[in-house]
Amino acid sequence: MISADHRQYLSGALTNVFLFSLESSKQGSAGSPPVVLLADLAEELRTEAGAESSSPLLLDEENLERVLWARLSFLPPGYPQTPLMYLLGCYQRASQEIRAAGSLKDPGLQKSITDALIYGKQLVVSYVGLMLTMDMFPQPPEAQRRGAAQLLDAMQAEATPGSSVVPMPAGFLEQWAARFADENLGDMLQPMVAELARRVRMMSMLGEFQPQLQALCRLLEVKPLARCFASLPDFLPEGLDNGRKVQDRTVFGAFFNISVIPDMHLLPLGILQQPDIRQMCFSNLENRRQADLLASLQSIRSCSATLHAGLHAAVHALLKSKDTRQAMMRWLQEAIRLNAERGKMQIDFKVAASHSFFCNLCAVLLKLCEPFVDPSTGKAWQRLDVRYITSGNTSVEFSGDTKLGASADEEAEWVEQRRRGSEAGNSAPEYHFIADAFFMTARGLHLGFVKVMAESMMQAMDMHRLQRDLTEMEASLGRMEPGSQQHSVLGERVRRYKAAVSKHNEIRLCYEAVLNDEPVLRSILAYYRLMASWLLRLACPAVAQGRRAELPLPSPPPMEFRTLPEYFVEDLVETLLFVSRVSPQILEIGRVEEFISFIVVFLGSHEYIKNPYLRSRLSEALMLLLPQDKMDSGRRAAPRRSHVSSAISGLLENDPMVLKYLVPSLLRLYVDVEHTGRNTEFYEKFNIRHNIGEILEYTWNVPKHREAWKREAEKDEGRGLYLQFANMLINDSIYLLDESLKQLPQMREIETAMADESAWTALSQQERQEREQTLQSSGRALRDFLSLSGICVQTLCYSTEEITKPFLLPEMIDRLAGMLNYFLLYLTGPERRKLRIKDPEKYGFRPRELLMQICKVYINLYNADRDREFIAAVARDDRSYRKEMFPEAVAVLKDCALLPPDGLDCLIRLSADVEEAAQKGAEEEEELGDIPDDFLDPIYATLMKDPVILPSSRQVTDRAIITRHLLSDPIDPFNRQPLKAEDLIPHTELKEKIDAWIAEHRARKKPKDAAPIGADAPPSAMEH
Repeated sequence: MISADHRQYLSGALTNVFLFSLESSKQGSAGSPPVVLLADLAEELRTEAGAESSSPLLLDEENLERVLWARLSFLPPGYPQTPLMYLLGCYQRASQEIRAAGSLKDPGLQKSITDALIYGKQLVVSYVGLMLTMDMFPQPPEAQRRGAAQLLDAMQAEATPGSSVVPMPAGFLEQWAARFADENLGDMLQPMVAELARRVRMMSMLGEFQPQLQALCRLLEVKPLARCFASLPDFLPEGLDNGRKVQDRTVFGAFFNISVIPDMHLLPLGILQQPDIRQMCFSNLENRRQADLLASLQSIRSCSATLHAGLHAAVHALLKSKDTRQAMMRWLQEAIRLNAERGKMQIDFKVAASHSFFCNLCAVLLKLCEPFVDPSTGKAWQRLDVRYITSGNTSVEFSGDTKLGASADEEAEWVEQRRRGSEAGNSAPEYHFIADAFFMTARGLHLGFVKVMAESMMQAMDMHRLQRDLTEMEASLGRMEPGSQQHSVLGERVRRYKAAVSKHNEIRLCYEAVLNDEPVLRSILAYYRLMASWLLRLACPAVAQGRRAELPLPSPPPMEFRTLPEYFVEDLVETLLFVSRVSPQILEIGRVEEFISFIVVFLGSHEYIKNPYLRSRLSEALMLLLPQDKMDSGRRAAPRRSHVSSAISGLLENDPMVLKYLVPSLLRLYVDVEHTGRNTEFYEKFNIRHNIGEILEYTWNVPKHREAWKREAEKDEGRGLYLQFANMLINDSIYLLDESLKQLPQMREIETAMADESAWTALSQQERQEREQTLQSSGRALRDFLSLSGICVQTLCYSTEEITKPFLLPEMIDRLAGMLNYFLLYLTGPERRKLRIKDPEKYGFRPRELLMQICKVYINLYNADRDREFIAAVARDDRSYRKEMFPEAVAVLKDCALLPPDGLDCLIRLSADVEEAAQKGAEEEEELGDIPDDFLDPIYATLMKDPVILPSSRQVTDRAIITRHLLSDPIDPFNRQPLKAEDLIPHTELKEKIDAWIAEHRARKKPKDAAPIGADAPPSAMEH
């Protein structure tokens, strides 16, 4: 039996908590609302107790619920809090009183008060639920309208004395969720999360999203609330059939769409997420200080980091509980699956989620991979099952993707074989969360960050074109007469272009704020480091066993590798390229061994990566990583950061695997890109080979790599891979250099016309503008062709210093001699005057340097030409050889001091030997006279030396000529059937006839007094 004093104490405690009284109204404690006198209830209680009862009416556990009901049944006039906030305040004060009761010395009193207050908290929780789900108690209209959203106000409120909003008491959410978990918790949670989503749905990264995200995370920390959240209709509604609906109709979609990059669906409609980052941070750029711009970028990235951390916390909260994991995984799967539209070249944003949605999704997926992303830990290897790709019942679908080495039919047949094996008793594997996270991230990055990287590059190209056109228009405008109609029209066009340039700059900086975020780039790079390691383990048994990679890879490749999506490699390479350009210092910080090994192994492994263009991108990535100080500073080179390159130079120049395989892989790729299977393959191959040429030049300057060059050139007596490479190198040199020189006469003609002021002004404005545009277009073409041809000629120049055998083979020697003669004549003959233009250095045109390089190739081959075959080939080139061209070249090179004396002497001797050979060749041709048609090669109409039969067409050609053709195009030129050099059939009978015919004609032409064959004769006669 509780004593009277204890009852009095308990009643006071309950009065302090619930702020109502049955005796008299009084003010609550400082900063608290007033105590409400419940007079009507007091009268009822007195009546029930007996009219004569004079005992004071006290609060206790027995009457507490009745008194609370009475308090909630009316709205006290002027009361500062809504009923819901009043109840939250009661809960908070009850917790405080329970802590205070802990200091009471009387155990009995302590227990009585604690029990009553715990009961009181239970009542509060129950009545909050009743208030939010049933109209049992009066509420102010605004509170009635807001309903459960009032709980959000409490969750986001700060503890301010006198505030009408009570901060959410500790423990309330947990107790409330547990109380209603099996009843109508969803009815109360639904408006809360809907309100959170509404608040952020059109918000940019600089908006006040943190309180809403914190509230969402707080809710999801409570397991019953998390379970309820994952089952709400708005979590993943029925009827979602595209990615835009996932973004617009789900609660998570609203949070993931908090943006930096404008939504490309809404932007044309003039609908912008607020605050407008473009206007706030990037407008009026010409008047903004660089420091302010950098501060804006930093602020945006800081907010992005906050958002990504919060989104990850929310997703992780659902993934870590088995009750909600499946629902969360399904949301991630659907967000990725329904956004397949983002994988297209041109995205239709009416049905695809925005760039911001996917960048935020990628950031979360990357965070999910962090525990296993470091390949050195080995955490992923036992969990990444390659069968995941073709299983068909996993979190990510890969069936429609282009594969690395398998056609759709081959993949379908293989998958069917596996399915039949599974039905025969092999159970389908169960995949770990690590596999789900890894492959979802691969797909997410493909549709997200990698896609946005590509879009940003397109933006940059558009911006470059706009800026270039604007510059040209402004130049034309300055030459027009002010006030003329043409001046007015062009002036308006210039204003429109300036506005477009300004808009593009604003959007470009939005992309930059997202993509140049170093922490995010480091996470992406870490993921692709794991991807590179995994692909190496799949392809190379040595790597899977913990050793360095070994080539060649097993042949044929396993179907598990061939059926991997091509974009696994493509996205890895695109990321390397992007990071190398915008944040190369990240590569210095991170470990790059896996990337270098990956590039070297797969550059030349055409069975594993069938797409030559994809392998060419590997070479481009490697080119951007090369040490700058090893490159020729006299030529155009891609921008690189030497401090970054130094981090990997030791690996490139000392690793045995790299030293053994890099050069052969590059040569193989140089040949393979002749046919990429793309519509633009003819022009594309030149850019690809330019990048390869940059790397080859670097390797030539590393002695250990140069030895690999020589080994490759010696294989198969010079007729192996190196011969194919040499053929492509010569073909490219001819085409590109010829196209370069063709631009010059036209440019010279226009420049000459412009120099004649009276004649130029006599032309109409339109004529002048058209000719100026032609000059600019020709100048751009000249610059591009010279850049591409320069690397080809340079490669010929330095490589023939030590490698000549492939160039002196019969199938190659005439082609090379003809090329050298053609361009030497161009540079030294009468036509060279047409090559003079104003400011040739502006276009990279250095004719004297080009002359020097061509003459060095002559010298290198001349010094190696023990059988004088090269001399003969130069001499028999009727199309271009002129005896005056070598003396003219010597004179120019001597005047400009471009060759040392011994080089000039060598060129002089070469000139004399060639002229002698030319005279002998003319005499031999005269001796032979008319050649029978049967002895002529059908392709070039020249006398065959080694006739062969083509097996399918049965045509007869000269071996050297058809072999040279097959180096470029491995088909029979007469019927377009496949043909290899080893399939050629020697025509022995015809060769014997030709040899006999030659001997007979030479014998007829000899003077009667000539010495018999084999008798003593002058060397010239013996050679003849």
